[in-house]
Amino acid sequence: MFNKILIIMMFCCCSMPIFSQDYNIEFNAKIYDGKWGRYIGVSDQGPFCYEESKIVFIDENNTLIILTSNGESVKQIPLHSESSEIYKINNEIFVSQNELIFKLIENSLVLFDDDLMIMDGLYFNFSDGLFSCKNNKKKKILFQNKSLTPGVCCELPVVSGDRKHIYFTVRSNNFAGDLYKYSIAENEFSMIKNNVSHISFLSDNSLLLYVVESNYSRLFMSEYPGDFAVLNTNTDSIDYNSDLSLYNNGIEYSVNDFDSNSKGFVVAFGGFIKFDGRKIVESYKPVITLNVTKRDK
Repeated sequence: MFNKILIIMMFCCCSMPIFSQDYNIEFNAKIYDGKWGRYIGVSDQGPFCYEESKIVFIDENNTLIILTSNGESVKQIPLHSESSEIYKINNEIFVSQNELIFKLIENSLVLFDDDLMIMDGLYFNFSDGLFSCKNNKKKKILFQNKSLTPGVCCELPVVSGDRKHIYFTVRSNNFAGDLYKYSIAENEFSMIKNNVSHISFLSDNSLLLYVVESNYSRLFMSEYPGDFAVLNTNTDSIDYNSDLSLYNNGIEYSVNDFDSNSKGFVVAFGGFIKFDGRKIVESYKPVITLNVTKRDK
């Protein structure tokens, strides 16, 4: 029914939390309207959390949209390339257009042609991916002989709160890939989970994942049903999965792209569907927000 759909999230106006193990997922609002087909099945268009209280993405008119977290317009910047892409790395926003990289600074795009320092001795650029630098000597950090660049990764590398590990997803199809961890001190890679599209750290140093697989779903496989999961980065095990709890509440969703800030505020592309039996009774799309919070025990 929806062709190559990647729909998003969560509940309706009552903002009812979904309880499962240690986390709640709570729908906030639809914050942006647009052509539904432009926000599904696309990559590297956002949305991202920006400066904690803002949201940024590229819309269907190839315009960089900057909103407040409640959807109020901050600025719109027309882009000059139909193949423009947006990335977030080390909590900074970059836009690629006409083979040039621009950094978003104070709501304006500024040409960026430097290496980005991730942490002491570790850097990133869009040609070489991650690399170490000691005594002015660069050494690429290669995964299976490939640089960790946007063409290889579904999600560019993100650094753990303890600065000991880097997580990233290696693209295996148009919508998902395999989640890996790179241990900086040991210079070792380990595979954590497959069928993961996007990742973002929560404030407790847990990693929020979107997993493109679902054991319980009313959607067709062509609609890419999936679920949120929370990875405990101390044990690399899943502490939470939204699959069954959402299904039991008549909720179905799939996520094209998402990002979160340190407070557990999440913005995502797509649309939420709520069922009564097999009948769709609510649908929200294409840009929505929600909260992920840890439960009080």
